[in-house]
Amino acid sequence: LRDQPIRLLEMGVLNGAGLEMWSQYLTHPETEIVGVDIHPEWCRAIADPRVKLVNGSYYDPAFWMVHGQFDIAIDDSSHICSSQVDAFNLGWPCVRPGGMWIVEDTNSVYSTELTNTGTNIIQHFSIIATKMQDQRGAHGCSAPDPNNPWHSIESITHMRGLTIVRKRQ
Repeated sequence: LRDQPIRLLEMGVLNGAGLEMWSQYLTHPETEIVGVDIHPEWCRAIADPRVKLVNGSYYDPAFWMVHGQFDIAIDDSSHICSSQVDAFNLGWPCVRPGGMWIVEDTNSVYSTELTNTGTNIIQHFSIIATKMQDQRGAHGCSAPDPNNPWHSIESITHMRGLTIVRKRQ
């Protein structure tokens, strides 16, 4: 992806270090890097015209309608489980086929202040992974249900502090 024209979204930019890193790593001149935060004043200016800072909330459905689709969406915001789930539910339809949804700092599930739903974000994606297996097409059963909301997920990968959800092509 480094040399390809992609659209990347970073949710929660804080001081802009992530935006700057992506700006240096992603080299294609048509790449667009969008950072969204409810406190954009916390972010220092990035001297790359491919980087756009948006004052707003990705919990607002209007954000997704205005800003369209992305190849990569990175949730590095509140780290509160319910917020991460809401962001995924709103934003997943805006991830392009073959794209990725990345949740950073999933090790925050060990903070009781951040796990406010009884289910943490790792458990949430593990439940989705289990539901993905119910495709009803294996071993001669009925065809997969295209209305299954998880049908578009290719894979879910948990790593230390990170979860990556890949969308089917």
